[in-house]
Amino acid sequence: MEAYQKMIWGSTVVIALLIIPLIIYFFFIKPAQVQSPQPLAPVSETKAADSKPAVDSSLEQAAAGEKELALTPFAADVSLNDSDPPVRELLNDCSSHPDFSRWLGSENIIRRCTAIVDNIAEGNSPAVHLRFLEFSPSKKFEVIRRKGKIIIDPESYRRYDAITSVLFSIRSETLAAHYRQLRPLLEEAYRELGKPEKTFQETLEQALDVLLKTPIPEGEVLLEEKVTTYAFADPRLEGLNDAQKHLLRMGPRNIRIIQEKLREIKEKLTLKQR
Repeated sequence: MEAYQKMIWGSTVVIALLIIPLIIYFFFIKPAQVQSPQPLAPVSETKAADSKPAVDSSLEQAAAGEKELALTPFAADVSLNDSDPPVRELLNDCSSHPDFSRWLGSENIIRRCTAIVDNIAEGNSPAVHLRFLEFSPSKKFEVIRRKGKIIIDPESYRRYDAITSVLFSIRSETLAAHYRQLRPLLEEAYRELGKPEKTFQETLEQALDVLLKTPIPEGEVLLEEKVTTYAFADPRLEGLNDAQKHLLRMGPRNIRIIQEKLREIKEKLTLKQR
């Protein structure tokens, strides 16, 4: 298993888990003074993983805008090397969340997108493609030591509430339409990776399945302490691939909200492609 560094357990690579084309994009960004989100509504720990998670009214309002929107046009002759400015402009209408617009900005967006999706599809950590990120959670990773057991402090999961809030705000219908506009560039960038045996579309579907198949831990999450690292005490969790382990670090409530959004987007993308 990949080593879990105490106190900085997955602060950057967690973001990679959320990446699918276009969704990926807003995690390429430098979060400039992200505002603290309002608390998410409690979610029952016994709730089935495939059920719709409860969210508060602030998240529901952030997600408003799924209705008919005038999409930003995107020129078909944009080259991959010159695609960053028009891609930024295109994605700007995917969310009305106040943090989303501040998060837009990076270089080689399409190429990074395809590389990250490819890593996730293979179950690997895409951290090498995310070194430019400046993500500093307000809370550190903490554990609770009780009666000889080491347990993840549930408060540690709150570090990622802001990311989940922005993700939830994305307009799935708009995202799917933009994916259709950007797919030629995504396929071109994917071919540069030297994998002619499949398309980017197929790899994207595989990456989504990796994230959606990540189990949601119920109750306390026990750890085993190594010399300088932690490992999951549950063999089922410890046996997951690196990509899925990163998603686990966000906590049950955030995982449920994220997986529900990914299912929704996957459905929209499928409808748009058929």
